[in-house]
Formats: sequence, structure tokens, C-alpha cells
Amino acid sequence: MILWTSVSSITIKQIGYEPSASRMHIRFKRGDTPHIHCKVPENIYRDFLTSRSKGTYYSQYIEGKYSC
Repeated sequence: MILWTSVSSITIKQIGYEPSASRMHIRFKRGDTPHIHCKVPENIYRDFLTSRSKGTYYSQYIEGKYSC
């Protein structure tokens, strides 16, 4: 089950996380298909949710690092 959270961001619409699979789903405001990232530690997901800038956090800590 994906736990979706709507976020306040210029580029990101929603962040979803599957705790049992350590999989994160990110819906950007452009496009409807979520980007899926695998083997994402729960602390990265939590830090992402609470980050001041979702786009900056994504590009620095997630993008290109958790490929499926």
C-alpha cells in the first residue's frame, strides 16, 4: 500500500512511500506518471517530506541514487 502525501512545492505534487518495499513514488506537477525509486530508506523519505525545498532535496539526495 502506498501512503501518499500532498506537499507544498513548486515542482512536486505528491510523495508516496511503500514501507514494506522501501519504494518511493514521486508525482511531479508536470505529468501524471509517478517516478519510482527503490530501496529508499525510511529516514530519506521522512527527511524529504520535512525538507524546506522538495525540489532541492530531490536533486541532491534522491535523483539518480535509488534506481529500480
